[in-house]
Amino acid sequence: MNKRESIIEAFDNDADRVLAAKVIDCIGQVLKYHEPRFTHFLDPAEVNKVKKIIGNFDVKYSISSGVEGCERNIAVIYPAYMAEENIELPVSVLKIHCKNRFEKISHRDMLGALMGLGIKRENIGDIIIGEQVSYVFVYKDISYYVSINLVMVRHTPVVAEYADFKEVPAKRYDYKEIISNVASLRLDAILSAGFGESRSSISREVLAGNVKVNWEETKELSCIIKQGDVLSLKGKGRIILDEIGGTTKKGRTNVKIKRTI
Repeated sequence: MNKRESIIEAFDNDADRVLAAKVIDCIGQVLKYHEPRFTHFLDPAEVNKVKKIIGNFDVKYSISSGVEGCERNIAVIYPAYMAEENIELPVSVLKIHCKNRFEKISHRDMLGALMGLGIKRENIGDIIIGEQVSYVFVYKDISYYVSINLVMVRHTPVVAEYADFKEVPAKRYDYKEIISNVASLRLDAILSAGFGESRSSISREVLAGNVKVNWEETKELSCIIKQGDVLSLKGKGRIILDEIGGTTKKGRTNVKIKRTI
């Protein structure tokens, strides 16, 4: 088994193996053509995997989308002798103006509208939602297509234009705080408390592959959740186990959960 195959086979699911193959192919092109190459937009879990893969080769890399604090970034892979500041990121930022000041657009609405244009999730970076103006990071080669075709988000007319990276405001999250007590810190118990759904319903979602813990899909209902872990449920949003408190007289654990709104 050669180096490429051994790295790919070290991953235990098809999605990760495909990611590994793409990254190794990028590295091969960097070494052959002495030019930088770029991944698609990566979530934090994918970034960690990509870093481990790149560590097996004599190349440099950086993780960025052009603005600090973004959750979704691309990996820039380049020759070891090349200066990073000479590399231009293939990323554009679009400013999306909402024409109806009485309509409130959500992150989910914006993402749905973009994907409704036939754009893959991997080509979309962070989406920063504001009151009347939102910002979307996209791959540069599709930015013009988005700018002329994104005219409606949900039922709201919008206008898209190019923006400078310096215009992008700091990312802000709005949370609903949930105080609860749970029988245990198992995944299904924390999800049930955070989303207000029965454990049987949550169990079905987990087993269907609709749940991620720290951006990694899991089907382990008994997975123990730690303070600071980020959990997402497809179609419902995201929660963070913010604090783990003491126990009640009945042996249940007090928790504070933040749910994004």
